[in-house]
Amino acid sequence: MTIVLVLIVVLASNTGPIARAADEPEPVAMFETDEYNRATLCYRGLVKPATHTDRFCRRTARRNLTVDTAYGSEDLTIFGGRSSWEADGGYGTTEEVALVNRKGQVIQTLVQWKTSVYDGESATLRRRHRFVDVDADGIAELCVESTTTIGPGRFDLDDNKPYRPKKRFVGYDAFVWNATRFSRAESLDGGCPKFRYRLFVALPSSQEVVDRSRDT
Repeated sequence: MTIVLVLIVVLASNTGPIARAADEPEPVAMFETDEYNRATLCYRGLVKPATHTDRFCRRTARRNLTVDTAYGSEDLTIFGGRSSWEADGGYGTTEEVALVNRKGQVIQTLVQWKTSVYDGESATLRRRHRFVDVDADGIAELCVESTTTIGPGRFDLDDNKPYRPKKRFVGYDAFVWNATRFSRAESLDGGCPKFRYRLFVALPSSQEVVDRSRDT
């Protein structure tokens, strides 16, 4: 069994129109708790420039991914983009991922990183992944590690002191490939390992993201 990962960095100006197929599936968020599907807009802005996506897609990256399946292999491309927001009482950053099949169709989306800072509290969600044969059937399943930390708010943050979260929650979710996209496999969650996870895609020109992907 071989899993091939190739990292490719692209700029929003490197575009080539990809027509939307009539049978293109509706993108599905891999986690129901994800609030937005902006990763789809980011992907569209990459392959066909659109003014309404320029701001969101100013920092983008992609990676090719070959997934072993019971029928051979499936070639996917992972696109990632970062957006930020700021309002009275808070600010935050979100990194979102779009999984694209070989036809250029967005099949699934995922929030990879999300940070929200409010007056009294801050929260960070980080999702990383790895492929591992959880059920010993010769085919690697996708395991996603989700780490949520709750910390002090912006009134209590101090640049001269290390950030110390108040609470930390870690969960592991298993997914199997079902011929067109990944599906949840709750019965396999317990077999997901607790180490050696990595980000789905590291955005360019961001040492912070690179450092996070090396965390254990």
